[in-house]
Amino acid sequence: MAFKNKSQYLSLILIPVLFLHTASWGQNKDQIENVKLPPGWVIQKTITVPEDMLETFSQRLGGEMTSAVNYILDVDGVMLRVNVAEGKTKEDAQKIYQAFFALHKKEEECLLKGKKVFEFISGSFQLIEMARSLFSGEAGITEDMMKVLDQVIWEANITAAPVKKADYSSSNDMFVRLRAHTENPQDEKICSQINSLKNRFTFSNVIHLRYETPPWGTPEYSIPGAEKTGQRGDIVTFQVHDPQNKLGIPCIEIKALIPVKESSFYSPEYKINKSKLTAPNPYWPTENKKIRQILEKIVQNEMTPVEKAKAVHSWIQKNLKFGREKIGSRYGVIQAINQGFGRCWDFCDVFVTLCRAAQIPSRQIMGWIYGKSGHVWAQVYIPEKGWFPMDPSTPSSLVTTDYVPFFISEDGELPVIYWTEPTLRMMNKKE
Repeated sequence: MAFKNKSQYLSLILIPVLFLHTASWGQNKDQIENVKLPPGWVIQKTITVPEDMLETFSQRLGGEMTSAVNYILDVDGVMLRVNVAEGKTKEDAQKIYQAFFALHKKEEECLLKGKKVFEFISGSFQLIEMARSLFSGEAGITEDMMKVLDQVIWEANITAAPVKKADYSSSNDMFVRLRAHTENPQDEKICSQINSLKNRFTFSNVIHLRYETPPWGTPEYSIPGAEKTGQRGDIVTFQVHDPQNKLGIPCIEIKALIPVKESSFYSPEYKINKSKLTAPNPYWPTENKKIRQILEKIVQNEMTPVEKAKAVHSWIQKNLKFGREKIGSRYGVIQAINQGFGRCWDFCDVFVTLCRAAQIPSRQIMGWIYGKSGHVWAQVYIPEKGWFPMDPSTPSSLVTTDYVPFFISEDGELPVIYWTEPTLRMMNKKE
């Protein structure tokens, strides 16, 4: 799941009705609210809330506003929204800030400065932190800070139970309860729920981790009591001897250093097995009649693999809605298509299936988005260029450095159940 709720894309101020009004272009194109923008920060649109609507928004936010402006920026290909509301008094501004904070529940995404309240919205958590620092006046944006958007190294601590087989309709329920047990191991009700759920999983002491070797860096792993037992392509296998068990479920600690780079090609040294990476399986039914019918409408033979992948992504964005009540859902490809909604795993299953059916080698990447939640996205293989990451559940498909990859699935199987949310720390490259 890429986003826990719609607040990452929608603000209390920026609503569709505003687009009925003409955008204001009077703002200096290299400044916002008298703050000088760094090189590469481009204002794409400025939307000023009309005076006759300020009263309505003031009532919603609980504080009287004298102005509200929405700025949409492009920062080296990453979208950033900066929404600025000015209160009539400092007390009004404080009330508006509290309304924003209640929506986001993260201090980094809101800023109170005098009578002005800033709201920052982006798919990149690092960019949000940068924007808050810039507009607070704490620091300017340096060249080194801008490089963070392109390439970083993550230090990750992962606690997980390796899985051979899983009931995917129960995987998120199990994660929620394992996390609750970690926080309160004496709760008998939670223990009982875990014991009931665990029969739906086959656990293991063997763990398979992502091991790509791109120019920007190879992952490093440290697992107590484990030995490396093999490597196949970009997947490395460790066997854990005498793993710790809780409630009869293995609990394995993994420390990792994971270099990542924003959407870039990775060309492996080995030759990929195209027939395997385009083959149907129980999770990706490439030969299904409905899949073939969709491909006939959106893909033409003369298209390049890149054009085909983009066409598949575009179709998914038009025909699947993100959300509904079941978090961590995996409905299955055909059900997701028929019902027209799902979450990141559903989007990715449909994407991989359509790409494979179009003879584009594809696989899934599983990991975490910094500051947000667990996520599933995809890679497609482009001849002579290599693997390229795409996120089927976002409009841009862009995979930023906030995406931290842990696992690769080439067969659709779930490799682990998390015991807790992984802890992530962005490392200084000098460390």
